[in-house]
Amino acid sequence: MAAAISVLTNDGLVRLMATYQSGLPVSLLGLDHEWKVDLAFEWVNVPGICFALRYEQRDVWSGELFLNALDARFPLHWALFTGRSDLALTYATLKCSELLTLDAIAPSVLSCAAKYGTCVTFTSLSALGFRSAQRTAIVAASYGRLDLVGILYDNWQGPWPQAAIDGACRNGHLDVLRYLCKEPCSTKGVDDAASHGHIDVLRFVHATHSVVGSPRALHLAAQHGHADVVFFLLTHQQWTARDIAVSLRNAASEGHTSIVTYLLAQYPRPVDAPAIDTRSIEIYKLLIAQHVPAALDVDALVATGNLAHVQYAFAHHLGTCSAHAMTAAARTSLQMVEFLDRVGVACAPAAIDAAAKVGALDIVAYLHTHRTDDSCTAKAMVHAAAKGHLDVVRFLHALRKDEAGYAEALDKSAAKGHLNVVQFLLTHQSNVGTANAIDGAARAGHEDVVAYLLAQGHPYTSAALDGAADGGHLAIVQRLHAAGAPATTAALDRAIVRGHIEVVTFLLAHRREGFSPVAISWARSKAMRQQLATSRFCPT
Repeated sequence: MAAAISVLTNDGLVRLMATYQSGLPVSLLGLDHEWKVDLAFEWVNVPGICFALRYEQRDVWSGELFLNALDARFPLHWALFTGRSDLALTYATLKCSELLTLDAIAPSVLSCAAKYGTCVTFTSLSALGFRSAQRTAIVAASYGRLDLVGILYDNWQGPWPQAAIDGACRNGHLDVLRYLCKEPCSTKGVDDAASHGHIDVLRFVHATHSVVGSPRALHLAAQHGHADVVFFLLTHQQWTARDIAVSLRNAASEGHTSIVTYLLAQYPRPVDAPAIDTRSIEIYKLLIAQHVPAALDVDALVATGNLAHVQYAFAHHLGTCSAHAMTAAARTSLQMVEFLDRVGVACAPAAIDAAAKVGALDIVAYLHTHRTDDSCTAKAMVHAAAKGHLDVVRFLHALRKDEAGYAEALDKSAAKGHLNVVQFLLTHQSNVGTANAIDGAARAGHEDVVAYLLAQGHPYTSAALDGAADGGHLAIVQRLHAAGAPATTAALDRAIVRGHIEVVTFLLAHRREGFSPVAISWARSKAMRQQLATSRFCPT
């Protein structure tokens, strides 16, 4: 009995048996369906192109998953990325032979596990035969995985990657640096630590390796407002007058008052240097008081939206501003626009365009009333329509004397799904717009817009049905098909690539375009491949 149990619990034998099983374990069915059907891939290697997909309201690129192609490793990497280390290990065990072959060519599994997996998962994957690469060490150190750094470092063959030390410096992982204290630290690592404000890393590296950094460290620390880092660097190394001047300029331009104050108090004034630009009145006063040439960037000051500071600047004649200031003000508040108008700041058509884009009807109306020259531009109409600002579109329409901009406004509002804007534009300008309106709405999945435009007899092209299939919008595909819309093989091809099996099923049953000869190889599920292979379009 004991011998039988030892055979049945042998890891190698279990993996071999699993290889020849038909189907997947129940625990993996959800993961399998997720990547073959549920995930919305934006780009896919067809073949050899990196991929991207939408997940939790953002784009996830292939680089985040440590893959440069969509292959059998994806479910493993995806499970790690989404925090399901147990599923990752189950999948790796089941598909071990295939995955090891792929990973031997371009190692990625352990690098992905080093960022997203647990220590147990990492060591288990290593035990299955997956190998570390330099990137694995770099990832582990850069993301502060001290547990994994210890495992890797103790078994590392050859020089430890310098980029791993630099990554730990850049991200402030002092515990990793302490563990790797015998490894040299580069100037780049120190510069990056200074740029990100990791003062504890700088102190440690200086104490153990006597490395302070290059002028870049001082310049970036001043620019990013890391006062403690700037003070440390100035205390522990001699810097040239140019280094101080550049750092002063960087700190002043970004409004870091404490750093500017310290530099002015401790170091000689820059001689024959260009005026230092700043959007901070406080820093401007400091520089002028110390007889340092300075210029107040009033345009940038306006963009901050601080009306009191702008009023102070004009009251004390601290600078002038251009038409760009009015454009910036149009994005902030009506009070700022009114003030700039009173003091005679120039206004360009871009101002009303900017106000229309953010939906600021009060500012649009004010600029039209007080700045009549070219106040109602076609671009303003397009911006407002694309953002769905119906009140602004309605106001601008009442002022328009031609059809300029209406077609683009309709196309963009349709593509963004703003049905109320689309309805308004077609009600008041029934002969405008292009096929881009339905094509764009179909591609983006806005069924209500597509239905309305079809009812209005709006034109469209094969790009509408192709785009709807690409996005997996079955209801729109069906609606366009019922309307007699044309299509190309791209409709099925893109639906196949993205795994939209319901769209594929519908197109195979109801359309004649078919698919490209290589499309079967793009299918990510056995069910879809079988469906394509048995279809009337499959080449014999």
